[in-house]
Amino acid sequence: MGRKQLYQLFLLLVICGWGLMVSNSAQAAITRDDDMLAAIASAPPGFSLDRGFSPGRSYGAADRLLDGPAIPKQIAQLTNDNFNQMYRQVGVLWSKVPGTQSQPRRIPLTRDQHWSFWLYFGNKGDKAADGMTFTLQNAATGTDALARGGSGQSLGVWGGDTNASGDTSYISQIALQKSWALEFDTHVNNVVNSVSQANYFDYEAVPSQGPHIASNYPGEKGSYQIFGSRGHYYFGLKHRQPKLMANPSNGRWHHVTMDWQKAKSQMTYAYNDRDPQTGQALTPEVQDSISIDLTKLGTPDQPATSAVWGLTGATSSRGENNLAVVDQEPGQMRFDVDQDTQVVTADGQRQLVHEGDRIPGDAEVFYHFKATGQPDGFRTSDTTAVVLGSSPALKWLAGRVQQPGQSAPLYAFNAAELAEPPMSHAIGQDVFTKDQPTVETELQAKGQSPEEDTYVAPQTAIYYGENHYVAVRSVGYYLKRKLNLKLEKLGTPTAAVVPQADAEIAGRLSNNGRTIQPDAMADSKLSFSVNGKPYTFTQLDGAWTGATGQFKLRVPAALLHQGKNKLTIAATNRDDVAPDLTIPIIQLSGDLVFSAISPENGFAGQLTGTRQLISRDNGWKLRVRDERAGENRWKLQASLAEPLRDERGHLLQGDMVYQTGHEQKVIGTDPVVVHEQRTHGLGEETDVIGGWHQNSGMLIRVHGGATAGQYQGELRWQLADAP
Repeated sequence: MGRKQLYQLFLLLVICGWGLMVSNSAQAAITRDDDMLAAIASAPPGFSLDRGFSPGRSYGAADRLLDGPAIPKQIAQLTNDNFNQMYRQVGVLWSKVPGTQSQPRRIPLTRDQHWSFWLYFGNKGDKAADGMTFTLQNAATGTDALARGGSGQSLGVWGGDTNASGDTSYISQIALQKSWALEFDTHVNNVVNSVSQANYFDYEAVPSQGPHIASNYPGEKGSYQIFGSRGHYYFGLKHRQPKLMANPSNGRWHHVTMDWQKAKSQMTYAYNDRDPQTGQALTPEVQDSISIDLTKLGTPDQPATSAVWGLTGATSSRGENNLAVVDQEPGQMRFDVDQDTQVVTADGQRQLVHEGDRIPGDAEVFYHFKATGQPDGFRTSDTTAVVLGSSPALKWLAGRVQQPGQSAPLYAFNAAELAEPPMSHAIGQDVFTKDQPTVETELQAKGQSPEEDTYVAPQTAIYYGENHYVAVRSVGYYLKRKLNLKLEKLGTPTAAVVPQADAEIAGRLSNNGRTIQPDAMADSKLSFSVNGKPYTFTQLDGAWTGATGQFKLRVPAALLHQGKNKLTIAATNRDDVAPDLTIPIIQLSGDLVFSAISPENGFAGQLTGTRQLISRDNGWKLRVRDERAGENRWKLQASLAEPLRDERGHLLQGDMVYQTGHEQKVIGTDPVVVHEQRTHGLGEETDVIGGWHQNSGMLIRVHGGATAGQYQGELRWQLADAP
């Protein structure tokens, strides 16, 4: 019996362990969906959050810290997209004292404060739910603070509408106590009579129209409206100063800036006020100023003087990837920043580059970033220097981090780091001290001659540590396209025409063989000269053919003379110039002619006293050009006009022969056919000698009794039509 019970217990543990492994594996897989991967890859830079912030520890929560493209633990994942409609999530991120497990870090509200962060709401559009909040709170639970039943429309801070009884006192009591929240709500909850459905918070006119931003005090009963009757109650949220926003679940990061003004007891926010790719300021999509009653975060007799701040997010049966990046917050060191970007000019001087300037595509560029700690913010700390320099149009040549006046840099980036940005290095010493308040980064880059005008986005140098974060951005500029223009004639290198015929030419302009981009093609200009006289593209009936840089033109017969003519084509594209292309145009006579013939040819060999063949010297030339139109046949004949004699007048004991294969023809006074040809095109040229080998073609056959000497004769070539 005991063994049986032990066996059953062991089996139960194995099954439970296996089930847990499957559950964890499924959850891990869903957090790495395509939208999540895209959001992480495109995340703007921000704080490393692991020491100064505490993710929530609620049951089933998906909140955690994720590594960014260059900075570890910089992305707060509040929720991931639901993989199960029953899996409702609430995630929070609260400020904590650095280095502690969960001790709340309260931000003083007795002076002006500033926040800046990025929010990501997934990419599900009108199917997203439910959103995020920025919250100040003094709940007794500190960094464990969370509304009960806080998923879905409550966003982790508002009271959860979980039953059909009670009143607004009840719903406010289960909300986040002593808090003020600014919600970024992606899903409209306005189902009438939503008893026990938690789906009527957005009953008011503005919030019911779409995604919106609004605020109130989650723990105050006056923030809620009760509807229905006893046993069938449902609740709505009273939105303070609601404003609509375009659906933020569009696969893009959205920047928020918030400023607390102590004198007015007022929070001002600006939503979508920076470009997520360049970081440049934009006109905010939504902005407002909201008064905050600090007694709601404290007591009627003692208004709050500080508060924990944080971000919350939630999902319902729908879901979304709710992510956040923090780039400025109260309590961090403050900095003055400066930068300059310079281009090396043709004379070797450096010239300042301004936003939007256009510089040569192969230019050498120098970046200089500078951050100086303000005197009231010094706290010695080591730092990590990161350069988010990344552009396929640039090649990084050198880079270093340094302090002014020091002979040696704090760090010089090596070749491997320069080849694969972002570049990052932890400086192993205190920086931003009173004695040395400034850290600089210098970078050298080379433009990679892009084929089209290319915008180089602002590059960013970042310095971050436990008590500081500062990003210094350069200007953005354009690298002008740099083309290696090349002209080429299509078809044969030479054009041939009969008299009174125009020469039709086809050519191509390319970027060293590659097709020029369509937007650059419009700037391509061609110019021409025929026999030294200039002509325009129009005068030569020129036209571009298609979008690949090919063109055609017609040289009128009136511009040509018999024999060799010269067409020269020049091409430019802005500052880029192609080497001139010269095309010979041969106006043919209409005859069958020798195009090349050697005036003197020779044979040389050593006599052996036996019958033998003497080979030709090198240098024989014999080419025939058929300048007649259409297909034609012709014959080449050879004969001896004068026999071979030495200087004393003695005849050679032997014969000149034409040999092909095993056949020999003796060349005498009567013409002998040595070549026959059919031509197919106007001006086709045939190299007769090119088809002869060492033991074929014209040879001397001598007898065994031949006498050595120098012999001379006259060989006559004749061309004839062939039927």
